[in-house]
Parts: sequence; structure tokens; C-alpha cells
Amino acid sequence: MGSALRRCVICHVSYPGTERFCPIDGGAVVEVAADQAGARVGQLIDGRYLVRRLLGRGGMGEVYEADHTGLDKRVAIKFVMSDAVTATAIARFRREARVASKVVHEHVVHIYDVGRAGDVDYIVMEYLEGKDLRETLLAEGRMMPARATSIALQMLDGLAAVHAAGILHRDIKPANVLLAKRRDDGDLVKIMDFGISKSIDEATEHGAQLTGTGNVIGTPDYIAPEVLRGEKADPRADLYAVGITLWQMLVGRTPFHELPFERVIAMHLHEEPKRVDAIRSDVSPGLADLVVRAIAKAPDARFATADAFADALRAESEEVIPLVTPIARAPTVPPALPPTAPTVHARPLWPWALAIAALLVGGGIGIAVYVTREESVVSPVRDAAVDARVDAPIDAGIDAPIDGAMDAVDAPIDAVQFDYRGRPI
Repeated sequence: MGSALRRCVICHVSYPGTERFCPIDGGAVVEVAADQAGARVGQLIDGRYLVRRLLGRGGMGEVYEADHTGLDKRVAIKFVMSDAVTATAIARFRREARVASKVVHEHVVHIYDVGRAGDVDYIVMEYLEGKDLRETLLAEGRMMPARATSIALQMLDGLAAVHAAGILHRDIKPANVLLAKRRDDGDLVKIMDFGISKSIDEATEHGAQLTGTGNVIGTPDYIAPEVLRGEKADPRADLYAVGITLWQMLVGRTPFHELPFERVIAMHLHEEPKRVDAIRSDVSPGLADLVVRAIAKAPDARFATADAFADALRAESEEVIPLVTPIARAPTVPPALPPTAPTVHARPLWPWALAIAALLVGGGIGIAVYVTREESVVSPVRDAAVDARVDAPIDAGIDAPIDGAMDAVDAPIDAVQFDYRGRPI
């Protein structure tokens, strides 16, 4: 069956013995073919990075998932084999990794550390789950304009931070753009390998290397014309690559798909790719214009900065509003009102209210007179004042004396009649 390693299915630590369960997390320990497990699984690098599992291989080395044991943090480690690249490339790798570690941005893969383990250089990076844009396009094909625009905007935001740090990526392409997942299932873009890929990622999608003079490095489909001419590159060369990537996201392939290497170079230098809106009708002319400007042959005809490109994309995406056919609705008919019951004119109630008020007032007066007269036995001084109040009219608006009011109260209710001022008649 060939050699095999025993590895925990949860933490991916390798065990040489016959353990059935991992003592760290209790996960099952199973056999894994050595070529799938990776030679460094289970190793502790520089006393702090415990290698968990192999994530991928490339021409210059391998990438592993690992744990920073001191911080309890999951990271990714890229090992660069000294026999896979030149000494000059290794020196450039170390220098650019240190510079790139200064860029901290949401859309740039963070670099935490660089070092050397034995004869192998390594770089410690942010660990992310997802797949790169190249894999996504191969699996799903062309994208809807809104998604392609969103990815391009995040790429430009990340590049703006990279350029502000004085770094040119020089190898922007879908394979170096990781698509992680947000909580809302949207795309979270992370630019990878900036400043490093110009020296160690010389393999191209066509299997050719652009290192003839040592000055031209990159992937043929995305190299700006001025770089091919040997001119000094600036941030606009990276923006050209973003433009080609945006063209590819909208169409599903690059403008140079399956063309020979020499033909690709000639097209970069002399031929304009077909407009995107001429290939698919759901791309707005405004978006197609921005792509044309981004991949212009002359650097001065392109956007000067990543921020300027992003601002133009945002403005275009805000202007394009989907046309929605309004749904026809039946005219609203107000509900029929219930039939109105015939109005019954009741007799006015105010005479009864006045009668009850008079009764209450009379009763109150009677009580007051009774209480006052009882108190007069105890307090002769107050007797004159109380008698004066009792003999006085109740209200300035009622001229009848109290005796008249009392006579009205004593009369039967049916016989009592009142004028408009409430006085008994």
C-alpha cells in the first residue's frame, strides 16, 4: 500500500505510534498517504508554529495550516524551498515579505512573520477559508455585473493600501485573489502574494517565464504594455491587471484565451480587446467604458490611482438601476358603508339635570344649616356669621331666596318647571 502517516482528523497532528484517538482533542487518528499529508505535518517550527495539515503545493514550495501555540491563533505558513528558486529570488522574498507585513487592510492577506527553518525560508500569513478567483471562474463561469463590480471594488481598495505603502504587486490575477465568505454569504476579497510574486511566482498560465532580462516578471495575460516594453512600472500597471481581471469576470475568460504566448504579447501591445457590452447585453455601456479605460495601452489614459478607479466604479454601480415592471393592480373600491339607522330625536335632558342639581344644592344647604345650628350651641360667636351666610342668596345668578328654592325642592318633581336660567317657575 505504500508508506502512510497516522493523523488526527480534527487537529491534523501526526502520530508515529498506534494511537486510535488524539490526546489533544479526542479526534480519531487515521492513516493518510504520505504524499497527501505533507512532510511537515506535526512539526513545530521555530518553537511556536505547530503544523496541522497541507493546504496546497506550488512550484516554489508548500502551504500549510498551522497553529501559533503562544497566541492560540490559526495561521497559514508558506515554505519556500531553496532548491526551487534562485538565491536572488530568496533575498527578494525576504525583503518584500517584511515590507508587505506593514500593510494592514481588510482586503489584503495579513503577513505576520518571516523566518528560516533549516534550509527552508517561510512566511506566516493570515489563515482564510475559501477559494481563489481563478478556481471560482473555472467552476462557475462568468459573473453577474454586480458581483464582478463588488469584487473589483474590494481589489481596488486593497491595492490602494498596498500602493500607499510604496509597494507594487506586479502580479495581480485571479489566482492571487482569494474569495473568502462573509457572514452574509457575500464575497470577502483578499489580495495575496503582493510584492512576493514578482520574484517567486514566475510560473504562468501558459507555462512560460517572463524573466529573460530579469526585468519583466508576471503572468502574460495580465501584464501591462509598458512592463512588456521594459519601461518603469507604477501603480497603473496593477490597475491594468485589475481591468483585465474585471473583463474576465464579466466574460468568463481573458481576452487572450488559449492564444499562443507571442500572440498574447502582441495583443497587449497593439490590439484592443472587444468591448464587454458587445459580448453580453446585460452589461451597461458605462461599465464597459470603465473597463476600456482601465486596459488602455497608454498609462496616462488609465485611471491614475486605485481610488479613482474605485470611485468611478461606485458611481456607475449607483447609476445602474434595474428596470422593474410595475405590477398591475385592480382599482381600489372603497367598501360600502352600512345602512344608516333612522335618527331618533330624544327629548332634551338639561331640565332633568337642573332638577337633580337643585336637589343636591338644597340637600347641601339643609345639611349646612343643620350642622351650623348644632355648632351654634357650642360656639355662639360664629352664630351670627353662619346665619348671615345661610340667609344670603346661594349665587349671584340666582335671585330667588333660599326659602323659594326649598319650596321648589319640596314640590313634586313632575310639577316643577324651570326657566332657561334654571329657576323654578
